[in-house]
Amino acid sequence: MKVAHGQSLSPASGVYDLWSGTYTVNEFDTSALTIAAGTKTYKSSVVDNWNNHHISAVSIDTSSESLGPENYIFHCCDLNETVPLTLQYLVLKVQLDIFEMAGGASRLF
Repeated sequence: MKVAHGQSLSPASGVYDLWSGTYTVNEFDTSALTIAAGTKTYKSSVVDNWNNHHISAVSIDTSSESLGPENYIFHCCDLNETVPLTLQYLVLKVQLDIFEMAGGASRLF
C-alpha cells in the first residue's frame, strides 16, 4: 500500500480505513507503483487477503522536509491487517540524518 501526500484515498475515508477496509486502489496501474511525490495512492488485494499470503513483516516508509526519510519495520507473524502496528511489534526504526543525505560523513548523536 502507498499513500502520497495530497492524493485521493477514495473510496476510503482515511489511511487506516484504506488499510483495514476491503478496498483495492490502482492495483493494476503501473504508474501508481512509483514512490515519487504526488503519485497515485496504491493498495493491492494482497492486504485484503493477508492470512493467505503469510505476511511476516510490514515496512512503513515516511519522508518529510523537516525529518527526512524514516523507515519502520514491524514483525507481524500471527497478525492480520486489522491489528494496529504498535511499538509492541516494532523491530527496527531507521532515520537518516539530513547531513548524510547531502553526502556528508556519518554522524553519531
